[in-house]
Amino acid sequence: YPYWNDDADPFVNQKGDWIFLETKVTTLESQLEDAMLAVHQIGDNRFVGCSDSLLNPTTSVPSTSHGSYQFGESFNDLKDYTRRYQPYAVASISKATYKKFSPGDVMFRFPVLPQGLDLEVGTSESPSLLANFGRDGPIPLLLSGYRYFRGSVRFRILFPDNQGTFFVQ
Repeated sequence: YPYWNDDADPFVNQKGDWIFLETKVTTLESQLEDAMLAVHQIGDNRFVGCSDSLLNPTTSVPSTSHGSYQFGESFNDLKDYTRRYQPYAVASISKATYKKFSPGDVMFRFPVLPQGLDLEVGTSESPSLLANFGRDGPIPLLLSGYRYFRGSVRFRILFPDNQGTFFVQ
């Protein structure tokens, strides 16, 4: 409940009476005239990976084998699709940098956030291609509709095919 002088809200005057603000009502037609229209651009980043044209004007819809033609993977139900791992980060450490580390030093760390990936999309001069093309996976996008987090977060960590000891904490 807004009380007078509790913050900068102009809803209550000094007497404690409610102040109703007048707003200008516009019609949908005037808003549509001023709206920006989305136009298809050349160089769109959609790729079609099958030999047959997917937009043939036929009476039946061409099969994509549950996404296998477009993505190289087959997802025939939502459960398999949401369990698919998304690329999060790549840590590549050169031999010269590796020699500077002492045993027990942290070489790579990343935040584990239940609301999704902590993406660094970069700047216009130096964009991060992995974050801009990969984005959040289907699991964080579906879970963004829920307010509270409960459960676990799964990560798959891939290590190089070298001999060594790796600690995950």
